[in-house]
Amino acid sequence: MPDLEEIVARCLQGEEYAWEYIVRTFSRRIYNMAYQITMNPEEAEDLTQEIFIKLYNSLNKYTLGSNFKVWLFRLAKNHIIDWYRKKKYVNSKIEEMKREILIDYHSNSFKDSVEELKEKVRKGIEYLDVQFKIPLILRDLQGLSYEEISKILDIPVGTVKSRINRGRILLSQILRGEK
Repeated sequence: MPDLEEIVARCLQGEEYAWEYIVRTFSRRIYNMAYQITMNPEEAEDLTQEIFIKLYNSLNKYTLGSNFKVWLFRLAKNHIIDWYRKKKYVNSKIEEMKREILIDYHSNSFKDSVEELKEKVRKGIEYLDVQFKIPLILRDLQGLSYEEISKILDIPVGTVKSRINRGRILLSQILRGEK
């Protein structure tokens, strides 16, 4: 794997291959992050494209030698949060969703397939507040370290851990129908 800082420097010099390398390397992870927040493939695709356009237009603001991966994920997170804030969920939709994902422990719910359970978790994540959703997705679904998440979100590591823990608790409550 080539040095990422060198690739970014080449990209800043206008090398097309360098830009293609950045897009190939990060587009799937950015898409996954967007999808895990939107739960909509078309929205996630649009957000991914918007994020890479934003990246291309603001790449000259990146300081070589700092952590590009953290910088990119922070840019993506900010763009997705802006989208999320514009998106208003109606309370009735939330209540309908909660009823839909309610796990009935007295039925055959333990026989649900793994895919069905994953879908319920994905739907549950959709309704977490963004302050818990983003750290939880970055940690549990994207596999980033607490330190990386701290840099991306520009908050202390302790706050990251706290929000992830609180997000997991809330998600558990949503899945049990308590919230």
